[in-house]
Amino acid sequence: MATRRPAATAVTAVTAAPKTEVALPAEIQAALTADVERFKQKLSTPSGNRIAVTQGKQFKMPDGSTGNTLKAVIVDYIAKKAFYPDPFDRDNIKPPTCFALDFVPHKPVCLTPSPNSPVIQSERGCAECEQNQWLPVPNNPQKKRKACKDQYVLALLPLDADATTELMTIELSPTAVKDFDQYVREVGKEHPLLYAVETTFIMDPKQEYASVRCVDPVRAGNDLILLAYQQREAATKLLMVEPDCSGYEEPAAAAVAKAKTSAKLIAPRTARARV
Repeated sequence: MATRRPAATAVTAVTAAPKTEVALPAEIQAALTADVERFKQKLSTPSGNRIAVTQGKQFKMPDGSTGNTLKAVIVDYIAKKAFYPDPFDRDNIKPPTCFALDFVPHKPVCLTPSPNSPVIQSERGCAECEQNQWLPVPNNPQKKRKACKDQYVLALLPLDADATTELMTIELSPTAVKDFDQYVREVGKEHPLLYAVETTFIMDPKQEYASVRCVDPVRAGNDLILLAYQQREAATKLLMVEPDCSGYEEPAAAAVAKAKTSAKLIAPRTARARV
């Protein structure tokens, strides 16, 4: 069941006696300050080095240039789940209602909603969440879909990178998740380290909408492998940045009702019993 953040309630003002502030030890104060900074970084907006995937099946680079293919080294990647009750509107991008991030594959499902989600959809983790259940499409029972979106976010280095090159990120859509998992498994048979190979990114020509595929892994040069190795910590920090939900607004009531109804139509019996 979704857990909403408690709303503020009105209270009667009471004049309290002033309390004497107890000074914290210097090392404790320093640790608290460091935690505040880490928290700010976790919720900060990522850098502008994001590779966009356009409706025209193009890769749009951070400098504005576009192309049909892209070659880079995958330094690291993270699994992401995001639940949006409202229909997608490219001209009005909204924060997710609930989201999860972790450095694990999407299968088996072991992600847990972030405590910073505006409305957590499941206290038991994503595996048991109603929004994560695959249900038949009403107009096409042969196909299934679920309300929560599975994605991967990748941190990349271009092949011409040097010590001053910043990491770039790219998000893989739900239709690309299965193929990316397969690519990682295939690469792992010959190259234990994903950042030790050059990866070619293309668009799947069989898909109606833009869907990224990773192909043609080639062992990277030692210099590039070393750069990727040195960027692992930076990649981890970049990928752990959570969506900015400061502008979150309650979704339309109709959208919420539709999402809940769809999730309960043929949800597993255990899920229905716990609601």
